[in-house]
Amino acid sequence: MTEEVNWLDITTAEKTKAVQNLYKAISAIAAATDQTIDSLYYRALPDQEVSEYQSNFRRSNIAAAKAKLIHFYLKEYYFETGRKLAPELFHIRPGSAFERFVEARRHGDGLKIVKMRNGFGIARRASETCEHYDRLRLTEPYCLELTSDRSGYAVAFEKYGGTWHPLALGESDRHFRAHIDAGTCLLPRKANRKPDPLNEMDDAGEHRFVIVTAMDRDVAASTDLLAERSGDTDLRAYEACVLFVT
Repeated sequence: MTEEVNWLDITTAEKTKAVQNLYKAISAIAAATDQTIDSLYYRALPDQEVSEYQSNFRRSNIAAAKAKLIHFYLKEYYFETGRKLAPELFHIRPGSAFERFVEARRHGDGLKIVKMRNGFGIARRASETCEHYDRLRLTEPYCLELTSDRSGYAVAFEKYGGTWHPLALGESDRHFRAHIDAGTCLLPRKANRKPDPLNEMDDAGEHRFVIVTAMDRDVAASTDLLAERSGDTDLRAYEACVLFVT
């Protein structure tokens, strides 16, 4: 398939093929994320009663409306994993005005996820090599490593479950902006400019991070306001994705 599936307007033969691909996708995602097909299925369709759904699913015998909900759930929570494992179903990312802004202002691959370790109260990289991570376990400390060729200011956002949230980069949860120098820095950080690692405690699955940089110190920590500035060449967007597993 070269386009996203229109689940409610396809022929029986097309639906059978699409459901086969969807079952392969959910199976591969479950294996890649140390989960069961059952757990993914019931999160996608929480109101469904227990039935012989899996054997029906395996035989491509589920309603198109259910298949659509499963597909939507996997795209929202496991898009990057799905794109690697089943690209025929995951080549159009769920969009929003802010994500169109990110695409318009994307500036290279300068954002990475790095694992951190603590020793004597000081946070350091877990590895002294340039090792980056696209998969972490819940509770593991990590930072966002930004490489920029200019100084200025940065704001950050995290997406999980279809919603973008502002991410504080400064010395408290109220400080969303951080001053950055040209080069590489670890964020968030404390008032003394030392790294202040993050921890994901509860929400397994894919998390997307975006950092927007600007020369303007008043750059808004608001996806709505930034979405209106997709033509502003002063703004640069950097993106990274990490999969949290239990």
